[in-house]
Amino acid sequence: MILDLFGGPGGMDTGLRLAGYTGDILGIDTSADACATARAAGHHREQTDVTTYPVHDLIGHVDGLIVTPPCTDWTTAGNGLGMAGTTGPLILEALRWTLLLRPPWTVWECTPDRPVRTRFEQDAAVLERAGYSTWTGVLNAHDYGVPSTRRRQILIARADGHPARPPAPTLRRSMTEALGWDGAVLVSNYGTGGDASRRGRRNMDQPAFTMTGKCCRNRWEWPDGTTRNLTHSEAGVLQSFPADYPWQGGSTSVQQQIGDAVPPLLAAAILRPLVENVKERAA
Repeated sequence: MILDLFGGPGGMDTGLRLAGYTGDILGIDTSADACATARAAGHHREQTDVTTYPVHDLIGHVDGLIVTPPCTDWTTAGNGLGMAGTTGPLILEALRWTLLLRPPWTVWECTPDRPVRTRFEQDAAVLERAGYSTWTGVLNAHDYGVPSTRRRQILIARADGHPARPPAPTLRRSMTEALGWDGAVLVSNYGTGGDASRRGRRNMDQPAFTMTGKCCRNRWEWPDGTTRNLTHSEAGVLQSFPADYPWQGGSTSVQQQIGDAVPPLLAAAILRPLVENVKERAA
């Protein structure tokens, strides 16, 4: 099976299915609402803590390991507490689980802020010494069909005889292409250039702003002055989820799930070559 730590509502799981993987996926997360969303979408979730999970029970049973630790304590847009934060130390679980399980491959994802870049580079060196080939760098989800901009730090490590490489960019999609309609401007909830009153604006032939835990505070504005907020479904689509993805929980929780999720199309691009190798070994 493939193991998905901090699996959330299912961005990586959906990406695995888009990449053609049909085997078992075990996702682990502590959020009740995110687990409920993933289960409603058909993904397997265990609501538990990765720091206390009996990892030794899985040794020899994992074909691939995905780790997407929370980024709030690491991003400058969050609290920036790093290891002193509540979730900051969870970034260490990626290396711990990889060295214990020794999967044929592993993929990690987090914010591209400098402390995470440094951590991933240091951990990549450890994995190289453990026999993995590694690549770590920043990818923009918009380069892989996601109709919004989202830069993420990625680490890919392989011990299956293949070199670790980033996926080649595929295509870029606009908000109009993703949503199937146009004529509005998306107005950001956030200021620009350090001025909180200057809201960013993007036409629908452009990608959306990065979806965050307050994504539905972004609003549509039409030439006649009509406005409304982004809906949960629209925010999910702009993160490359299906329009009918079964988000569970209240509005605040759903927005946080969307903002935290790995865009499925980015996940599919990263995971496709790894999944193909799983198929080869199974054959």
